[in-house]
Amino acid sequence: MLLSMTGFGRADVETDTASVSAEIAGVNGRYLDIVIKLPQEAAEVEAALRRLIKDKVRRGRVSANISIQRTGAAAKVTVDEDAAQQYLEIGTALADRLGLPNDLTLASILGCPGVMRTQEQSPPNENECAAIEKAVL
Repeated sequence: MLLSMTGFGRADVETDTASVSAEIAGVNGRYLDIVIKLPQEAAEVEAALRRLIKDKVRRGRVSANISIQRTGAAAKVTVDEDAAQQYLEIGTALADRLGLPNDLTLASILGCPGVMRTQEQSPPNENECAAIEKAVL
């Protein structure tokens, strides 16, 4: 006799470009409630993961936490020079308009959102999507 539908699992899957980790927790419940936490750049795979989970689980609350770490050459850093230029121009103009010292530094510009990116922020490729699905199953 089944007494509990509570469970937890963790899986790690490696590809040539990334390391994928999935943690799945299930708690007894009357209806099916699926909560998936993915990196923003992998949001496109959420619908497929929901279908995979729905095929395996009939009811309860299922929480899936997926992380992707790019490895090797796939983890390289890029700089969006146009974004950096815009931050510099806006910061300089605002400092002039407010009569404040312009103390913008390279470090402050590089720390602005969207200026520095790693390839981790790009959508997962086909192999990485397959690794995500394998880790969830």
